Amino acid sequence: MSVAFQTPRIMGFILAGAIGLCGLETHRALGQSTMALPASASAPASAPADLSAPDRPAVEVIHLPAGAVQPQVRIDAQRRVDLIYFAGDAAHGDIYFSRIEGTVLSTPIRVNSQPQSAIAAGRVRGPQLAVGRDGRVYVAWNGSDKAEPKAPGGATPMLFTRMNEAGDAFEPQRNVIQKYPGLDGGGAVAADQEGNVYVTWHAPGTGQS
Repeated sequence: MSVAFQTPRIMGFILAGAIGLCGLETHRALGQSTMALPASASAPASAPADLSAPDRPAVEVIHLPAGAVQPQVRIDAQRRVDLIYFAGDAAHGDIYFSRIEGTVLSTPIRVNSQPQSAIAAGRVRGPQLAVGRDGRVYVAWNGSDKAEPKAPGGATPMLFTRMNEAGDAFEPQRNVIQKYPGLDGGGAVAADQEGNVYVTWHAPGTGQS
């Protein structure tokens, strides 16, 4: 797994011959769906990078640690690039966080407080990342068969954590399912600049177990 950089406008991941890019403005080039970053903080967000231009910057590649899969990237208000990825056994692995500084990947921090409490298999899309007010990082994921705490009735949990105020570790993971246990498929997390955080997941309807 690698992270591909086209400094300072394009960044993304290269996996199995395909590239998925994240940023501020969507466009298509060479048959691939990409998202462009403005050339600077003052550049208009509506001006995507021209990947066909002959003078475009060279792509620089940052290699993620061996075994890293299902990466997620977010850019905060300070234009810091935050990254999470899954590693380990697909049925019970771990989540790691790094910050991309220039073209250097910072030392990974494990996100899940309990080892092997994450899963990324089948319909589960792996950990989800959001950045909220003051650049605080939030992560949500489907719990593995080893994960604690459980949802009501000992069911599979939907787990959530956030980075501590010091920015050097994550708080203990918690389960957010309080009603209608029976987690199925992946979830999502979102955060806004007002301090609100939202976690969603696929659950059975009222009256089901």
